[in-house]
This record gives sequence, C-alpha cells and structure tokens, in this order.
Amino acid sequence: MSRRIEFKPCSRIVERIANKPLRFASELNILSAEVLVNGGAAEERFSEIEKQVEVFKDKLPYPSLLLKLAEMWLALGNEQKAEVYLQRARGRDTLYLHLSDPGLIFNQIALMQAKMGLKAEALEENYSFLKDFPRGDIKDESYRSLAMTAADCMHIYKECSERHIIERSIQNIRKKAEREDAYGLVARKLCMRNESESAEAELISFAETFLPKLSNPPDRIFTNVQLGIAKALKGDQAGAEKHFNLCKAMLLKASEVVRFLGEMNLFRAYVQVGFAPEAEELKGKLKNQFEELLMHYHDVNTVLERGAVNYKLPKELKELRDRVEEFGNMLDVYIKGIISAFILAGRLPNNTLYLDDAEDMVDRILGGYDKFSLYLELSEAHALKGQSEKSIEMLNLAVEQLKHANKKAIRAIFSDVASTCATNFFSTGDEKYVDDLLRYGQAFSVRAGEMSDACFQFCYLLSALAVDRRWGIIFYVH
Repeated sequence: MSRRIEFKPCSRIVERIANKPLRFASELNILSAEVLVNGGAAEERFSEIEKQVEVFKDKLPYPSLLLKLAEMWLALGNEQKAEVYLQRARGRDTLYLHLSDPGLIFNQIALMQAKMGLKAEALEENYSFLKDFPRGDIKDESYRSLAMTAADCMHIYKECSERHIIERSIQNIRKKAEREDAYGLVARKLCMRNESESAEAELISFAETFLPKLSNPPDRIFTNVQLGIAKALKGDQAGAEKHFNLCKAMLLKASEVVRFLGEMNLFRAYVQVGFAPEAEELKGKLKNQFEELLMHYHDVNTVLERGAVNYKLPKELKELRDRVEEFGNMLDVYIKGIISAFILAGRLPNNTLYLDDAEDMVDRILGGYDKFSLYLELSEAHALKGQSEKSIEMLNLAVEQLKHANKKAIRAIFSDVASTCATNFFSTGDEKYVDDLLRYGQAFSVRAGEMSDACFQFCYLLSALAVDRRWGIIFYVH
C-alpha cells in the first residue's frame, strides 16, 4: 500500500505523555512510522533526533533506539548509515534486559541483520546467552521468541537458513506441552508472511515437517488449517484440500470444545481461500449454534440476576448458583468466539456481509467487557476496509459500554481503546481517531498516568504497524 499518512496530528498524543524519556521514545516511534510509510519527508528532522538519542541513552534501551535509527536510514536507502547504527547497537553490552524477554535485543539485532541482507549472527549469540540465563520460566518463553524471530529472518532474507536455531531453541523448552505449542506457532508463522500472503514454497514445506511433532489436537488442527490456507494461496488446491480434510477428520473424533474451535478456524479459512460451498455450510452451522447458545445465555443471566438479589441463599443453592455462573462464563467464551470468527472473515476483501452478521450478533448480547471488545474488533475491521464512518460508529458503541463501569475498570482497559485508535488511524489516516482518544480520556476522567500510558501505547503501535507494512510481515518482536 503506497498511501501516505499525515502524522502531524499525533503530536497531540505525544504531548500527553508525562515521562520525558517515554515522550522522546514516542516522538521517535512517530518519526519512524512517518519515514517507513512516507519516505524521506522527515529526513530533515534526523539530526535533532540523533542528538536526543544520546541524551536519553541511559534511561531507555539504548540498542533499541540505535536499531530504530538503522531501520529508518535503511528505509531511506542509506545502507552505510544504517550499518553504522547496527554496529553501534551490536557493540553494546547485554545489560539492557527486558524482564519478559531477556534476549529481545539480540532478536532485534538479528532482524536488522536480515533486513540488510546479512547473516543473522545475533540469533546464535542469543542462543548462547539464553543457555546461561538463570530463570527457567522466562528462558522457556525466550526460546520460543528466538525460534519465532528465526522464522521471521527466513521470511525477510531467502539466503537466511535458520532451521537449526529453530529446532535447538524449541527442544530446550522444558515442558512437552509448551514445546508442542512452540512447534505449532513456528509452523504457522513459517507458512504465512502475514494474514493474506503465503510464504515461499520452501518455507511451507519446512513448516509441514513440524506436523509429526504435534500430538495436541488443537495445535494439529490450527496448523493444518494454516498450511491449507498457504497452499491454496499458492494455487495448490489439492494440497489445501488435503490439509482441510485432515482437519475435518480430526474434528469428528475431537472433544466438543476442540470441535467448536476447529470449525471456527475452518470457516475463516474457507472464506479466505474462496471455498464458497464449505464456507456457507459452516456459516449456517455457526449461526445456528449462536442462536442456541444465546437462548441459554439469557436464561443463565436471568437465574444469576435472581440469585444476586437474595444474598442469603442456603449453601446448596449458592453452590448451584456458582455452577450456573461457571456455565455462563463458558457460554460467553463460545458466543464471543463465533462473533470473532465472523469478524475475521469480514476483514478479508469483498466479505463485508460477514461484518453485518457480526454486528447483529453483538447487538443481541448483554453489555459488558465482551461487548466492548467485540465492538473494538468491528471498528478495526471496518477501518481496515477504509470505512471510517462505520468504524467510528463501532468505536463509539464500544466506549458506550464503559458508561456504567467504575473508573478503576475503565482505567484498566483504556489501553484497548488506545490500541484500536492507533490501528484505525494507521489504516485510514483519519485524524478523528486522535481526537476521539483524547476526548474519551477526558470524558471518563482517565488519570494523567493512565492517559500517558495509553498515549505511549498508541505511538508504539504505529511504529510496529509501519514496520510490518514495509516488510509485509507480522513480526513477532519489535
């Protein structure tokens, strides 16, 4: 997509960030997004930004700042300047650790190396670093992150063959279930560059080799679905049908929950690859399930409301009410899953009618967090299609759900609103999403600290989306 975006309105978001280092990081993120999307229009601002990086190098992850500059110079076609910043980032020590992912800096460097057509040596450095890292629980997640980053490097640079890193990293994850989960995630990442573009045939074949390592039914089903999509998009209809038929066979023997999840995945896949009869069959089945679940959903909520009135219930009835509440929570998950499946189908080109179906379903469920989050999903889907007016309508309906929530709850989920506003702004370039985020914050009296966090999230996400768009990949790390 070559459409330009006017990023000046984002300065009003940056102004609301109280912490000076985070405000600078947000300025850098906005500049990065502008350069990656629009090209050299912002080049004249580089000199001041480069000076500011040095000012804040002790208060922010310095290597990440340097890599951000390298990414921008590469986008502007100055590989020499990009390599200078890459080497400076590599020259730093490993004290800049992210607690949730201690190998993050190594992964970021590896991605930059691949983008520049270099061998991603930082992957091996990360692997060696993690072997000696003391925290096993964090280490397991970091090995998964390393394997996913290696897959992204293979998407970026065809000469980058990192199969050994993927295999060794996943084998080092201690629990079998988590290892299998990682194999499934990496396989699904390998066979698709993003939501709509399949990978090279070689990577799809490599992803298929992971199937025998998956014994967990959901992982096997989800991975076969993704492989089916990838092959269909490559024009291999027979290969796609083989994977889809494997899924259908597994669903016949699966538990009710797995069958439900699998059918939702297959529905989205059939829509995406144009298997119209199969998509229509599952659409009808999911709609019937929704109607049945909704009837039970309203019955359960009626029982719970009556039970809540009489708080002096006998012990046996309290236990019964708790079981009914547990059943109600399960219904919530099923109903939200069906609606999300229709929204995902509606995000695809020429499938807006699925969004109409989803909106009708959302209108019929009770208010609360689920309704709020589903309206946000609808808002993002409409923005992706360039339908700003409809997107803003859905955003307003989402925020309407917050009117009766307490302020503590609102503050806890306000970052969700910020993320949707950022995503929609990036999809449409409409500055109304900037205005709306600030207006919502004021309307709900969001405290300065929470508003600052939400605005930082807005700017960070814009930069991440710009990187994804430039390379045509949904990156695992940024």
